[in-house]
Amino acid sequence: MSRDEIGGRGDREPFVPRGRGVALALCAVVLATAVGALRLADQSAPDQSAPDPADATPSATATGAAPTGSPAPDRSAARVAFIGLPPDGAVQSSPRRGELVVAVRTGLARAWLYADGRLITLHYADRPGGANPVSTGLLEQRLTVRTVERMRSYVARSGTGLGPAPTRPATGPANPLVRVGGRLRVVDRPSTACDARSCTRVTEPETWLPPRAWQTRRLRAYVPSRFAVCYGLRGSGDTADVEDAPAVPDASLFGRTAAADRRLPADWPCSVVTTPRATRIVEALRGARVLRDSAVGSRILAYVIDVRSPVPGSPPREARLFFEPLLPDDSWPCTGCA
Repeated sequence: MSRDEIGGRGDREPFVPRGRGVALALCAVVLATAVGALRLADQSAPDQSAPDPADATPSATATGAAPTGSPAPDRSAARVAFIGLPPDGAVQSSPRRGELVVAVRTGLARAWLYADGRLITLHYADRPGGANPVSTGLLEQRLTVRTVERMRSYVARSGTGLGPAPTRPATGPANPLVRVGGRLRVVDRPSTACDARSCTRVTEPETWLPPRAWQTRRLRAYVPSRFAVCYGLRGSGDTADVEDAPAVPDASLFGRTAAADRRLPADWPCSVVTTPRATRIVEALRGARVLRDSAVGSRILAYVIDVRSPVPGSPPREARLFFEPLLPDDSWPCTGCA
């Protein structure tokens, strides 16, 4: 276990917003050193995303290509995905923006299909190419445009009808979303072949699609161009009211995303930053010796800050600061919501 990790808690803790937000104002004290370090870093590193390559074919190291042939007994040797920030040299997914066509969220798998052919998947299992035995992290493949339409039609017809899409991203299993008539719709009363419990034709297309259906079947890590930096109380307690949530501890460190931003869950105060800036924030946190949260570390990059209540006899609390990679449509995948 590394020096910036904290142990002693099981991975089964639910990753959901908890507790009142009043105590989070104390995060500013702990993060003061981090703010100064980040400002110094900003003077030498401009805040901008890497340019989108026109049609780049990154190296196997950057893309995280899965080896061909029979899977090795030790899957750690074939891991290409990552949890948290991308490794040095990783090439961002291109194009940076994408139109979501299909979204599937089951208890053990998630999948997002885009009009340009990108299929981004996440499995909570030990699978080839995955980041670790608990979570694959976000993996990317690419289908042909014809296959995208085939998949879209399959999902659109998998239920008895279509309803309005939810106004906020789901944090758990949910009925599939599909784009019809230029709008995202939710599948009403879906069949058991593709519902909130399972939809293997979308989450595991390599098990049935022929080679001609793919532009790129090889697995690579999905490398985001932006992250949501979010925070909330950690542990038991009542769910926080957004109106009671504190401002970001230091606006110069995080910026601010309004609560009305529908890309993010309403429960967490969040800010959206570029991947280079997220990297500098993490470097500043490490420099300030802020501890990583190993209870969810196999699923998401998160840090823990101790918060002592000013009320005598009250139990100590902890604030969690975490980094959520955003998808090509800038939506929230909730990678830690296993």
